[in-house]
Amino acid sequence: MQGVNFDTKDKFKVMAEINMIPFIDVSLVLLIIFMVMTPFLVKLQERDVRVEPPSSRHTRPITEMPQEIVVNVTTDGRFVVGGQACDLDEVDRIIKTAVAGNPQQVVVIRGDRSSVLQYAVTILDLCEKDRVDRTYLTTRPSEG
Repeated sequence: MQGVNFDTKDKFKVMAEINMIPFIDVSLVLLIIFMVMTPFLVKLQERDVRVEPPSSRHTRPITEMPQEIVVNVTTDGRFVVGGQACDLDEVDRIIKTAVAGNPQQVVVIRGDRSSVLQYAVTILDLCEKDRVDRTYLTTRPSEG
């Protein structure tokens, strides 16, 4: 049998390498997805506390500025900042730290319409004491 080569050692070598390109591609796509979704999830946490704001005829939408601090006031007088329940001293510390880093700090107070107004006024007093110039109290459009 001339011309037939039965030596297949050179033709079919076992390749013991893993192709890393698809793994890297998937990893980078997941990294990009997480980087894009993180700001949205943080915003959702700040406004995730279920409060029913009072109504007003002259409402404006809540701004989407990254430097705003959203203080949620629940019906039972608890304060929630950034998804974390805080007492009054912690809220004061958060506001002081933010104002020290950014004198143009914005504080948005979201209170439930059935909560006692004194809780929101307490946060407004803290903002005044800490020299926050831009403090907003959220409302919703009135029906009619």
